Amino acid sequence: QAADFSDTAMGNLLRLITGNKASPATAATATSVRVPFLDFAPDFVEAIVNGEKKATTRCPGPKDTDHTSDLEAVISQGWALAKCQHRGFAVLAIESSETRIVRDIDDTLARVEGLETGTELQRILRGFYPGLADDDSVTVIHFHVLKAIPAEDA
Repeated sequence: QAADFSDTAMGNLLRLITGNKASPATAATATSVRVPFLDFAPDFVEAIVNGEKKATTRCPGPKDTDHTSDLEAVISQGWALAKCQHRGFAVLAIESSETRIVRDIDDTLARVEGLETGTELQRILRGFYPGLADDDSVTVIHFHVLKAIPAEDA
């Protein structure tokens, strides 16, 4: 279940993760916080911010080409800073995660990802993970946007 943040707590969190000036107490805390990142391609930013894309499918393990995201921290902490090209654009609440076999990626999951068909999603995944095979396991992370970060704040 998603955490319920107050506006003040969310403001403090956003200042912490976007690097905006914060109070000395907040700055001291920053060194002990492990910020869980999910890195996204530019094509997905608008769909995430406007709520059309509510999941991301990743290929952890030896075929993983995403060395920026921290899936372990994202799943264990239940939130993530969504980044694109080194800029945070949203804070995400992680609702759930699941493991799927690539050949079992269907139209239903594709629609949650803001796409039309499972075949389209599989094709896109193979673009990010060229060695991905039909019998490989992938991790699907379901999320919603807690707070969008305006470009001028990032």
